[in-house]
Amino acid sequence: MTKPTSSAATRRRRRPRETTIKLTPEQVEEIAAEAAERAMSRLLLTLGIDTTSPDGILAAQRDFQHVRAWRTSFETVKRQGIMTAIGVITVGILALIWQRISHASPSP
Repeated sequence: MTKPTSSAATRRRRRPRETTIKLTPEQVEEIAAEAAERAMSRLLLTLGIDTTSPDGILAAQRDFQHVRAWRTSFETVKRQGIMTAIGVITVGILALIWQRISHASPSP
């Protein structure tokens, strides 16, 4: 007759042994750098940037520069437009005030 085993003993036997790998700080740094490089490469490839050739990276840099130029141009136009609108409104209000003052005073 076999001896019945407890469920805890069965679970302990089925659990894989945990092993600890000792790494030097340099090895950890190397593994982390490689993992980060792979992750960034995959991310950039997902965004459509070819990281395998310098031409692909340079093209992406030119694209970013172009987008930055468009953004700064748009901000300048926006700022100038706001200043123009403020100027037109101010001149309109001053013209209205001038008109009221000039028509309100008695003519000789």
